[in-house]
Amino acid sequence: AVPPLLHLAELRLAAHDDAEAITSLDAVDHLAPKEAELRLELARLYARVAHYDQALAQYDLWILVHREDARMPLALGGRCRARAVLGQDLGKALDDCDAAIRRDPKNAAFLDSRGLVRLRQRKFDRAISDYDASLKSRSDNAESLYGRGLAELRAGKTAQGQADMAAAKTIAPHIADAIAKIGLSP
Repeated sequence: AVPPLLHLAELRLAAHDDAEAITSLDAVDHLAPKEAELRLELARLYARVAHYDQALAQYDLWILVHREDARMPLALGGRCRARAVLGQDLGKALDDCDAAIRRDPKNAAFLDSRGLVRLRQRKFDRAISDYDASLKSRSDNAESLYGRGLAELRAGKTAQGQADMAAAKTIAPHIADAIAKIGLSP
C-alpha cells in the first residue's frame, strides 16, 4: 500500500495539487516502518511542498538507520536545508552542511544551504563566501544570488547587494516573495 501512495503523492505534486499530495505523504508517513528506505524520498517530497518540519523528521529517521548509505550527503544536505529554512538548530544545520560538503565539495545546493545557515547566524562574510562558491557551479541560481544580496546588504555592501538581488529577480521574478516566506527580507 505504501509505494502506490508515494506514487500518488508524486502525481498530485505534478498536477500542482499540494493539499492532496500532503494527504498522501502523511498516509505514507503513518504506514511506513520508521526505518523504511523510502523516508529519504518522503523527506524530499515534503520539502518540495514547503513542509520542512515534516521533511526534517523524515531526514532524521532515514539518517539514523542508513549511516553507510552512499546517499548520505543528500540526506545531510537536505536536513541542513530544512533546518536553515525553519531557522532551527542552526549549529546542527551547519554540522550537516559541513558533513555533506566534505563528501561532495562542489555541490552548489549544499553550499547554498550553508550560505543560508550563515546568513541566519549573522555571519555575513562567510555567507557571502558560500554563496560565491555555489554560484561558481550555478551562476543562474536565483536563490544563491538573492541570499548573497541579503548578506551583502547586511554586511554594508549596499551596491553589490542591490545588484545581486536585482539579478536574482531577473532570473526568478518571485524570488523575493519566496524568500520572505521563510522570514528573510532586505
